[in-house]
Amino acid sequence: FNDAFSVFVDVMGDYREDGIVSYQLAIYTRIIGAYYPSIVGAANVIQAAGVATLEAPPYIARMRYPAYYRDVILRITSARDVDPLLMMSLIRHESLFNAYATAAADEKGLTQVIPGTGEYIAGQLNWPNYQHSDLFRPYASVEFGAYYLAEQLQRFNGNVYAALSGYNAGPGRAISWMELSGGDPDRFMSAITISSTRTYIQRIYGSYNIYRELYGRSQ
Repeated sequence: FNDAFSVFVDVMGDYREDGIVSYQLAIYTRIIGAYYPSIVGAANVIQAAGVATLEAPPYIARMRYPAYYRDVILRITSARDVDPLLMMSLIRHESLFNAYATAAADEKGLTQVIPGTGEYIAGQLNWPNYQHSDLFRPYASVEFGAYYLAEQLQRFNGNVYAALSGYNAGPGRAISWMELSGGDPDRFMSAITISSTRTYIQRIYGSYNIYRELYGRSQ
């Protein structure tokens, strides 16, 4: 899988300025379930055309901002009272819908849950015989990610910026930033002391706005 993944990504890079080939590759990789390179291919098409995502034909724009695992996401987010489009935005940023994604801190799956957080969530969910590798299963990864995001949203009274900062940097840091901001949502972003977390929030929220334009403001 890793070898094939690397080849697809390399090919996407080789043809990133060729809109037609990028489109063909995006379609092909989507058909075989290689969602990450398909998203990259769709982005290459839009960039080669020199237009913004929302100026592109909706079909291609939705390939760049897809709704893969839609049924799973809708069912789980409905149970957790989380906006499914926000969840899709988080997944897109965390993994580009690559169910086998891993990262340096051993984050795994669509929602990139780290081992310690995974063990905590498994306990809250009474997940039987939890192994961190369970998160390579899309259902499990969405379930764990949605639980943790919902917990942050509840902790911060629906403040999406604070919830995302808690998801990314931990609730302890998010609480301290909330205190620094005096509880003012507009001042919260400037109170964040980790630049990568600030960028994380900006990118996910930017994707969220695009998802709402492409798929409607409710599911």
